[in-house]
Amino acid sequence: MERMAKTVAAQLDVGSARLADPAPRVRFQWTAALAAAAPAWLVARAIVLALQGLVISTGQHPVNRMPDLSTFSGPMSELLSWDSAWYLGLAEHGYGAYSSTGERVFPLLPLTTRAVSQLGIPAAASIILICWAAALLFGVLVYRLALELTGDRATATRAVWLSQLAPGAFVLVLGYAEALAGVCAVTFFIAIRRLPDGSRATWLWLAAGFAAGVAAGLDRPVGLILALPGAIELIRVRRASIGQLAARAAVTVSPFVGTGIYLLWTAHVYGQFSMPYKVQTTAGLRGSVVSDPLSSVKQMLNAYTSHSTELLTLILATVTVALVWVCARRLPFSLTAWSAVTVLSALTAPLMSSYARYTAAAVPLLIAAAMITKDKRAWAWTLGASVFAFGYLTYAAFSGTYVP
Repeated sequence: MERMAKTVAAQLDVGSARLADPAPRVRFQWTAALAAAAPAWLVARAIVLALQGLVISTGQHPVNRMPDLSTFSGPMSELLSWDSAWYLGLAEHGYGAYSSTGERVFPLLPLTTRAVSQLGIPAAASIILICWAAALLFGVLVYRLALELTGDRATATRAVWLSQLAPGAFVLVLGYAEALAGVCAVTFFIAIRRLPDGSRATWLWLAAGFAAGVAAGLDRPVGLILALPGAIELIRVRRASIGQLAARAAVTVSPFVGTGIYLLWTAHVYGQFSMPYKVQTTAGLRGSVVSDPLSSVKQMLNAYTSHSTELLTLILATVTVALVWVCARRLPFSLTAWSAVTVLSALTAPLMSSYARYTAAAVPLLIAAAMITKDKRAWAWTLGASVFAFGYLTYAAFSGTYVP
């Protein structure tokens, strides 16, 4: 066992030596990152709002309902459809107002929405404001991480465009938790990839990484997966000072802290520690912990029609699996491991439901795609295909034929 542990550690040392500084350092500027992220952010919202108007004008959208089944409508109603209605309802009325299935929705976005609404902003406007601001910050942070990993501003810019216009990224325009999840994940990655130099900036990033990890654990059921890359990076810097190791160990376990806080609350209120995860396995939601992806593929092909999204989901699954391989070849092992587990979690959902959403904020995959599309023609095809899928899934979600 001791020899095996030394072998694994040696392999991590080799990998980190090869990947710690893959390109010459380029100075990061927040203004440059914002300038790169803002156009893509604006384009995403223009597309979604245009399609929302189209669906509403043609009367093809289903009746939008809150968790208590009350209906709602309005010029921005589609942005609050599907799970957005749950986040909004919980922000306004709390978990006690609904059935136990509400516990599947993790509390970070509802709590943040309630806090912002205390400023006098209606909750419906607050949740959109939060998600839109988080989506823009997500793009800025993706730019920073991509720049640190590649040393190339053009690659970082391409990664930003994909972060806002990946097929499932339309949920960043809605009242979904994915925008906050993306911010948490990228902040966590930047923090754990910092070299243990003891500088003030490093300590600040470690503090931000701890906060991001706790928030990720409170944001979505899979937030705790972030502990995996944290543990891998902790091994990589195992020769650092005691203080640095202690801080990085705290960052590593922070996703479990966030999730644990919520699970302890559900245990106190409902008497079941694992209720949020058990609810997910009921029919009509995820349905099971793990489903056979091959069986899902067969059922999806049998169910495919010209108006369904099954084929697009299968194409996207193939692309994301290929991008995991690209990550393994060109990005740090810690980010590859997180991407692989994220994709595996999406693949094993029954019928790969919500696959595009689950993988939309898989940042290492976005950076990998940006790295292999330096050729202008390849990039044009990639962005064009992504925007088409983005628009198609948005329209399908708003018209009620696709569950994001």
